[in-house]
Amino acid sequence: MSEGFTIETARGETAGIVVRWQGERGYRFHAADRKFHALDGHVFATPSAAERAVADFTGGNGGRPAASNTRAAA
Repeated sequence: MSEGFTIETARGETAGIVVRWQGERGYRFHAADRKFHALDGHVFATPSAAERAVADFTGGNGGRPAASNTRAAA
């Protein structure tokens, strides 16, 4: 049995889902859009922690990854 939650951006866009399988401690993030792929597979203690990570990742701009997350390495 599993437990899952939808994770959305501040603008209501679905960033992904988090799922916890029976016996696991954390919730694994599964990205719904490739712009959130960097978070795909990360394990969070709670669904709220995943929501905060998405907010941090987008820089609070409602769905686009923050500029610091999208720059190519020089």
